[in-house]
Amino acid sequence: MCSGTGSDVLIRRPGGDRTAARRFVLRLLCLVAVPLLLIVAPGEFVLWPLGDGIYPARLAQRQHDDPHLAWIGPLRLYAAIKVARMQLDAPEIAVIGASRAGQFRAAMFKPYRFYNAAMSGWSMDRQRDVLDRISASHAPRIVILNLDYFAFSQGYDTTSRETAFEAGMPIEYSPLRANLDGLNSLAAAVAGGHWQAVTTLAREAWRPGDERLDGQPLLGSSVSPGSLTAFRHDGSMSYFTDAVARARPVVERVGPVLEFVEAGKGAGMDRQHVDRLRGFIELAKQRGIRVVGVQLPLPKAARDVLDAGEDYSDGPRTFRGSDMKLWRDFEHPDTAALFERLGIIYCDLARIPEAANPQAFIDPMHPGEYLVLAAVIAMLRQPRLRALLPDIDIGILERIKQQAEARQAYFQVFRDQD
Repeated sequence: MCSGTGSDVLIRRPGGDRTAARRFVLRLLCLVAVPLLLIVAPGEFVLWPLGDGIYPARLAQRQHDDPHLAWIGPLRLYAAIKVARMQLDAPEIAVIGASRAGQFRAAMFKPYRFYNAAMSGWSMDRQRDVLDRISASHAPRIVILNLDYFAFSQGYDTTSRETAFEAGMPIEYSPLRANLDGLNSLAAAVAGGHWQAVTTLAREAWRPGDERLDGQPLLGSSVSPGSLTAFRHDGSMSYFTDAVARARPVVERVGPVLEFVEAGKGAGMDRQHVDRLRGFIELAKQRGIRVVGVQLPLPKAARDVLDAGEDYSDGPRTFRGSDMKLWRDFEHPDTAALFERLGIIYCDLARIPEAANPQAFIDPMHPGEYLVLAAVIAMLRQPRLRALLPDIDIGILERIKQQAEARQAYFQVFRDQD
């Protein structure tokens, strides 16, 4: 028996609560999803034509299929794209190391298949990881490893800068993360007011004929207004015309040269880095790879300070001669002998004659293409390396070098040649 009036009775319709809940969820989705769609959709509209949603494996396939494409996208994707390309192309010769090795070109190693995986000042552990991935299924016959003296300084690969840099350049990317990172870069450009970079993105999405780099179509979402480099289908770095125009002889920029010198200061070679190098070489031996270690040319202004080993003042800054011990240890014959015992064919090219030309460096850290060509010629004149690469015509490379000298073409020797 029920008590109370009709007005006191609460009548519940079956499923009423569920219907209200669904309405609430739908409204919430509309409030969140619609604005999000309005933000994401334009970004995706730009990013997909630029680089298949910025997924590294697809980008690697596109450069493989069309060797004229030059990648100008975010720096953090370099590693993943380059590793994917090497897994895809299976080169006979590969370059691994810092960006100072970025000017090695496939045209310098014809007729052999070549790829340049140099990308940053990574630690030896990370470079070993790259070697492991690219050689797991098909190992290159020769790896050219960039060995600079400052990479053996104490704490080189444990500083916060290096750790953050490596963390920002993962070797593997999920499609979702790669796509979100691309959108984040685009959003950052808009938020930072870099409208020129954003409008350039829109133009590059359809790549008209006048948007070229050394005659190459551009691929990627370059949203950094200061970005002046790209990498070609062979992995080598290409400098934009603006970057070349800004380059001045490094001797005119004493401050940056001294900062370059200071980057290698320390109380001698860190044995931990030597042990990491030993691990790299052991993996290479397991995979049947011959390692060629190279220290590339250094600016004469930097070498003069290093060789002097004395205190050097530059305005308010003072550079201690004691900090130059690392350089002296590295240049000592015992270090070359150590590398040889490890099984490395070592080429110290820091002092080749062409390095005396200050115009041959794009900046205090990076030798231009002409200078790296001169380094390759010097490498090939070593009997053991010549025996490994007998089919390269040194005479042709010498003529190309002489022509570049006559034109003073220090940064665009081969242009878009394979």
